[in-house]
Amino acid sequence: MNVVRVVNADAVKPLHVVLVCLLGATLVGNCLLTSGPMATIEGAKDWSEESVLRAIVHVLNLSYTQTTPLGVEIKTLAFGMGIAAAAIAAGVALIVRPPASDEVDPTDEIINAEGSAGTTTHRLGMAKRQLRPVPTAQAMLLLYLAWSFGSVMWSDAPELAVGGSMWLAMGVVWALVLGRGLGRSAAQAGALVLVGVCAVTGVVAIAYFGERNPVRRASYPIGNPLFLAACLLPGLILAVTQLAYVLRTLSGGAGPVGGSRAARGGVTGAVVCGLLWAAVIVVTAWTVRLTGSRSALVALGAGVVSVVILLTRGRVRTTAVVVTAVACVAGMWLYVVPQFSAPSSTGRDASLRLRGYAWGYASELIEKSMMVGHGQGGFVRLGDGLVQESDAQNDPIALDARLAHAHNEWLEVWVDLGLVGMMLLLASLG
Repeated sequence: MNVVRVVNADAVKPLHVVLVCLLGATLVGNCLLTSGPMATIEGAKDWSEESVLRAIVHVLNLSYTQTTPLGVEIKTLAFGMGIAAAAIAAGVALIVRPPASDEVDPTDEIINAEGSAGTTTHRLGMAKRQLRPVPTAQAMLLLYLAWSFGSVMWSDAPELAVGGSMWLAMGVVWALVLGRGLGRSAAQAGALVLVGVCAVTGVVAIAYFGERNPVRRASYPIGNPLFLAACLLPGLILAVTQLAYVLRTLSGGAGPVGGSRAARGGVTGAVVCGLLWAAVIVVTAWTVRLTGSRSALVALGAGVVSVVILLTRGRVRTTAVVVTAVACVAGMWLYVVPQFSAPSSTGRDASLRLRGYAWGYASELIEKSMMVGHGQGGFVRLGDGLVQESDAQNDPIALDARLAHAHNEWLEVWVDLGLVGMMLLLASLG
């Protein structure tokens, strides 16, 4: 029997609401909560007695009642709890789902929310000709995780490899639950939550930098300048994208897929939305600037180029990409590159040299086991053992501690899981 089914890609289900709430709570826990002791920071200004920020920091630091050695362990706990709750919610939703509610027959006629009709036969035919991007990416991600657990067999520290794979599994579960559990409208709401949390984090970081710690690079409330910049980049790039959509709507162009809220609100709504997005961009970009993170600036340039590619078509795309790429390269050459080689009173020149040593040692490990790697956590185990005595003597400032990371995620993945693991990860992202 031929059945007509109406499919609404924007339908909001209870699971969507739960996952968006859990996403917001997890992001707040990761970005804003800390668990450090009350300590005196060298060079920091004293709190004023009536400081509102001091009270906020006191609350975000759990009133200093749950102190931990590094002060960021609460972030790991919040992330783990968010993953567990999201996985449980998705599992319950899968179990209690009405039987056959989402099943369709190849002969059924499908009418989507936009009003266009089609049959599942046509959709199945399309599926035979090309791979569906999202399920394929998720499958490759699962294969990457399986390869990580498989590396236990050839690792010289199986227990460490299992632990590293379990840690990797947490991120994979988080990605799969959100990827499979959110609909289109829910994903858009989740993106707005992400931008909101990034904006609040930026405001707190700027306020803390100005009132408490102006002599160092901005790091609070994440705890590390590079990590703070990295955490804000997704929100910053999303804000840039939405501002571009608003400007295109005001100029008479098409809005985002599924319709633009700014367009539905008229010119006034578009202007208000544009101002809000611009404010988010200013706050997050200024925070990234205060971190002094050079790698974040490189990533931001790549993100802006990607936004241009996604928002333009044809010759306009080619021209826009070329102009944007040239502008980014010029900015990097004039601003970022000089910072890499400039002397630094804070030891950033030594930090760069440390990365040079780490990348060289990673290359040595890759040459020894290029295809399968040394097992999950391979560089953590083996990298420091490659530090030459002559290197340490010639550059004691750079090599003044144990070398536990390759300081390059791609090289570290290659060292740990070989070319096979690298290709699985790149295939998933691609």
